[in-house]
Amino acid sequence: MTVIPGVPGRILGGLLRWCLLTILGISALAAPVLAQPAVLDYQGLMDEIRLQGAGRGRPLVVAFWATWCGPCLKEMPGYHALRQTYTEEQLGILLVSLDFDSGAYTRYLQTNPITLPSYLAAPDLMQLMAIKSIPKLLLFDAAGLAILQHEGYLSPEALRDKLEELLPP
Repeated sequence: MTVIPGVPGRILGGLLRWCLLTILGISALAAPVLAQPAVLDYQGLMDEIRLQGAGRGRPLVVAFWATWCGPCLKEMPGYHALRQTYTEEQLGILLVSLDFDSGAYTRYLQTNPITLPSYLAAPDLMQLMAIKSIPKLLLFDAAGLAILQHEGYLSPEALRDKLEELLPP
């Protein structure tokens, strides 16, 4: 330990301990390091549509949303309810966030856990998919054909009615 003339060793040691604990305490209060979200580009989306839908012989719902979109957030519980109604073998559900701020998306996921496959869209995905407004929903049948494109809020009941036409009883 360094000796400072006129300062007893135990005071200096106590001061060093206090500084160290203060620094560690401040570090503990700092914002947690957030994992980078999985980013989905156009080719990745096409691959996911094939893998999650037709590749498994089941219909697929693809929902485009954002954390700043009120109607999108209103739809979220409906997608989770669909998972409670239909098993993964019966129906695929894929959520694609169009948030420009990956931090907002990550913070939303921390406070609102999503148990469905969810990705952050690559910057050009919105343009490549010709998305003019959100929420936007794409519905694919079990063969992988797009049978519904809907922009704007879609009630859980309306979506369920459309799914009933696709799914065997």
